[in-house]
Amino acid sequence: MYLKHFGFKTKPFQITPETEAFFTGGSRETLWKSLLYVMQNEEGIFKVTGGVGSGKTTVCRWLLQKLPSEKFKTLYIADPSLTRSQMLFALADGLNASVSRSSPEQVVVAVQKALAALHASGRRVVLLIDEAHAMPEDTLDQIRLLSQIEASGNKIMHIVLFGPEELDHNLALPELRAVRDRITQSFRLKRLTHKDIESYLGFKLRASGYEGPPIFSPNAVKAITRLTAGVPRRINIIADKSLLAAALDRRFEVRSRDVAQAANEIKLEKTRTKGDTALIGVGAFFAGAAIAIAALSFALSKGWVQIRGPGEISSVSSPPSISAPALTPGVAPLPAANTAPITLPSDGANSRAMTSSNPGITVNPANELSSTQQAQSAARPALDPQSVLSGVADEKGTTFGDPAKTNSVQIVR
Repeated sequence: MYLKHFGFKTKPFQITPETEAFFTGGSRETLWKSLLYVMQNEEGIFKVTGGVGSGKTTVCRWLLQKLPSEKFKTLYIADPSLTRSQMLFALADGLNASVSRSSPEQVVVAVQKALAALHASGRRVVLLIDEAHAMPEDTLDQIRLLSQIEASGNKIMHIVLFGPEELDHNLALPELRAVRDRITQSFRLKRLTHKDIESYLGFKLRASGYEGPPIFSPNAVKAITRLTAGVPRRINIIADKSLLAAALDRRFEVRSRDVAQAANEIKLEKTRTKGDTALIGVGAFFAGAAIAIAALSFALSKGWVQIRGPGEISSVSSPPSISAPALTPGVAPLPAANTAPITLPSDGANSRAMTSSNPGITVNPANELSSTQQAQSAARPALDPQSVLSGVADEKGTTFGDPAKTNSVQIVR
């Protein structure tokens, strides 16, 4: 709708990868030039990782166009969820190797012969696998075995794995150590900076046939940088909707409010930055301090803690023990209990009495008191156990799908 309004020949911002308008700014040009170099001069498996929407597929397809056909035979696998045997049959089809579907054990031999024939003609095979993090472990191990095929002492097959951060996590597993050890080069696709985004927007507009002044205002570029965090796919989505908002308002400049409106429509929230993280940490600190002050105030109101002096806070001491009631006049007080243990007789327990630690009380073998002693004991008032016992001794001792997917390999050359 806005193509005629701005004078575009094609839609400048698309979600699908565009190899015709490949942006070489940022780290992208360095990345694909480094890949070209290592594929011409080094051996092994190469790995390219990046965030979701960072442009890995675009770089992968750009490589397919930049690799010289007289030196390389390129294969591109877009669906990595192939089993071990499906991967071998797909490679055989891509290399035009005739194999029998009834004899899967012969497919490895057929692939090796096709690779050797290409090497003899002066061409190397490059296998580009997109979304490699979704590849089963058995298939990855088969890829490792294919990378070891040699001819005249030289590796005749290059393999490049493209995937998000999950690819690194998968390769870190102990069972994939053999695959990880075969990776000789690793590359990281970085996000675009504010300066890169400004160049990216202008590049895309010129690629669509626009020749006028800049459409995105400086504030709009800042808003796009803040909301997209430098992810190209997000930039394309929000820039496309911002252009539409400006065209509906019959303006030839995209403002920050157009960007905010576009972000609100697609529910694109601001990406947290380091500054935001610091603010969240400060807010959490003050929130914790407020909770601690509230808890202390509540404890003071309940009397659970006492403030003895400036800066001194102590817990309330244990409640005072309940004293024994006053004895009845005329009754002698109970002698203090002696903590000496009672010694049991070793023999003649039925004929000799035991003497208690309390004077005047005799315990017979049958643990019976005399009538006089029982009367004296009954005359005494009951004592509160808390006034007698000083404590209680602790007696506890402390001690992937399986359909055939051979058509997922695209023969580029």
